[in-house]
Amino acid sequence: MTRLHDLIPDANVLLELEPAELGLAILRVLNTRRERYHNGANFAGELEAQHGSGYPSSRADAIQHAALEAWGWLEAQGLLAPTPQGGTHSSRFVFVTRRGREITSEEDAADYTKASSLPWQLIHQKITEAS
Repeated sequence: MTRLHDLIPDANVLLELEPAELGLAILRVLNTRRERYHNGANFAGELEAQHGSGYPSSRADAIQHAALEAWGWLEAQGLLAPTPQGGTHSSRFVFVTRRGREITSEEDAADYTKASSLPWQLIHQKITEAS
């Protein structure tokens, strides 16, 4: 089971990442597991030093906030989705979507970033028909 610290061992580097960059790293961690997550809160809880995160306890709040921002980005991109059991927004569980399961390596994350840099809605129909 991969931990976020395995991918990003330096807390300062983690805190400098944009939500999309951190989100894709979190997704790679999630793809090594087969769990559902309670609205990101249980994943953020893993980032506390007392849970063996590898990060200093003095940075726990900032790291958790950054992780939850990235979690929100993952949901907005359709890489995480609510489980069928439903629940309210604050009590819902999420899972990694089929699209999200495709991102398992640093190369996959780079490909996703490149492919999503220009929204497909802005591409003229003739260009999309040509490819």
